[in-house]
Amino acid sequence: MPSYLTIEEAAERLGVDYKTVYRLIRSGEIAAGKIGRVYRIHDTDLDAYFARQKQLMARQTRGLKPLEGTRCAACAELIVSELSVGGHCVHCGRDICLACWSIRKVRACPAHQPFIPANRQPVAEGTAVPARDAAQPEAEAVDPAQAAARLQAEGKPAITAADAVAAEEVFVRAFARRLELIDSLPDPISGTTVRLRAARVKHELESAAPASRPGLPANRISRFTLRFGGWGRPKACLTLEARFICRPDALAAQGYDAEPVSDAELAAVLNAISDQAAKAGCFHAVIIGSPTGFSEPARATVADPTHSAFFRDRLAAVALLDLHADAVTLDQTDERFVPFWPLVAPGRKRDDEMKR
Repeated sequence: MPSYLTIEEAAERLGVDYKTVYRLIRSGEIAAGKIGRVYRIHDTDLDAYFARQKQLMARQTRGLKPLEGTRCAACAELIVSELSVGGHCVHCGRDICLACWSIRKVRACPAHQPFIPANRQPVAEGTAVPARDAAQPEAEAVDPAQAAARLQAEGKPAITAADAVAAEEVFVRAFARRLELIDSLPDPISGTTVRLRAARVKHELESAAPASRPGLPANRISRFTLRFGGWGRPKACLTLEARFICRPDALAAQGYDAEPVSDAELAAVLNAISDQAAKAGCFHAVIIGSPTGFSEPARATVADPTHSAFFRDRLAAVALLDLHADAVTLDQTDERFVPFWPLVAPGRKRDDEMKR
C-alpha cells in the first residue's frame, strides 16, 4: 500500500534537516502534493529523488580509482590516487605526479627525456643587432627557466612564474575535487557531524596578493563555508580553506623564486586565518600550499608545540603542503585535523607524517 510522508518524516528518513526537504520540494527536486497547507510526499517519489542523487554521485566520481603500487615515472614517488596524477609521459604513457607535471614541468620519464643544449637561440636572418660599446662587457641574459633548472639540479625548490601560476591552479582545483568526494565531516566546536550533501555551501575565491598581475600567481584563497541544520542558528558550521602562498614580487623581478616560505611570512598568514576564524565564529580547517616549500622555522611554527611561536587556535587547524617535495607538515598532537586528512591527500595513509 502506498505511503505518504510528511516533510518531517521524509527528512528523518533521509537523515537531513526538515528545511532541506522543504527547499527541495519548492525547487521541484522532490515531487510532492499539497493538501490545504500541508505537504505530503509519496515514498516512491522520495526513493526516486535518492536514486537520482546516487546517479549524480556516480557520474562525479566516475573514473576515479585508487592506484596501488603506482609510482611517478619521473621522481618514483608513490601515487596514491588518480587525483594525484598530473599527466603521462608523452612517449610511453607512464603516470607523472602533480608535483613533477605542474611544478617541475616534466613531460617525459627519464628514459625518454630529450637532450636540450643550453646554447643561445640563433638570431633570425634579417634581424637588426644593436651595436655594443666595446668598453663595456656584454651582459649575459639570464633565462628564468634555465636558472630555475640549475637550482633544481642543486636540490633547491626553484620555480618560474609560469610554473607558479600552473601550480596555483592545480592546487585550488584539486582541493575542490577532494571536497566533492567527502560525505561528512565533524564540527569540533559543536560536536555535530556535517553531512556535506545536506549542508548549505558558500564558496569564496579571493586573492591575497596586493594586486593581481598577468602572468603571476595571485596567492588565491578558496574558501568553502558549510552550514548544517537550522537557518537562524545552524547546528554546525565549518570552513574548509585552501591557501596558495608564494612571492609574486620575486617572480616579477627575476622570473623565478627558490626561497622557502619563512616563519615571518607564514606568521602573517596564520594571523589572518586566526582573525578570520574569530570573526566567523566557526572552526576553520586550512591547507596552506607553497611551490617552494617552507623553511624549518616555519614548519616548527605549525608542528612543534615547544616552539616559541607555535600556532594553536581554538577555532583553526592548519596543515602545510610543500608542493615541491609533496610533503605535509602539521601538529601531530592535534586530533581535530585527523578527519580532515582526505582534504590533504585522499587515499594516502597517515604514516610518517602522522606518527604518534
